[in-house]
This record gives sequence, C-alpha cells and structure tokens, in this order.
Amino acid sequence: MNYLTKYLLNEISRYYTNNSEPVLIPVPLHSKKLKQRGFNQAYEISKFLAKSLDLVVNVKCVQRIKQTSAQSDLDATARRKN
Repeated sequence: MNYLTKYLLNEISRYYTNNSEPVLIPVPLHSKKLKQRGFNQAYEISKFLAKSLDLVVNVKCVQRIKQTSAQSDLDATARRKN
C-alpha cells in the first residue's frame, strides 16, 4: 500500500460511519484518454479503498463528456481554469 492510498484510507475513515451508506465515485476519464492509457488510476485506487472499508464503487453515476487537457501539462492558472 503506497502513501497516497494510506492517506486516503485515513481521511475516508474519519468521516465514514456505519450508519451511513457512502459510495466511492472515482473521477472518470474521457473515453479517448482511457483508451490511450488503458486504465483509470482513480478507479484503481477506489477499488482498493472500497475493499478496505467495505464500500461500494459506483462508476456509472458520473460521466466525463468534455475532453480536457492533462493537468500535468498546465500551469497553476490554466489548471484552475481547466
């Protein structure tokens, strides 16, 4: 388990109660980017977190329609706009 996963697991655990029914929703990739990359890193992380916290991952409730530039290719101002 890497540092990011441990951090997310800790943060989610702080707000999660057994009385609620939270769902993890990974940020979707545009279909073109998903085809190019071959996987969605947000989905991969959410699967691990869901298993660790006994939660459900829902990949169908949010859809990316607009293809935007990769955040890593942008400066801070352009990232906020993107």
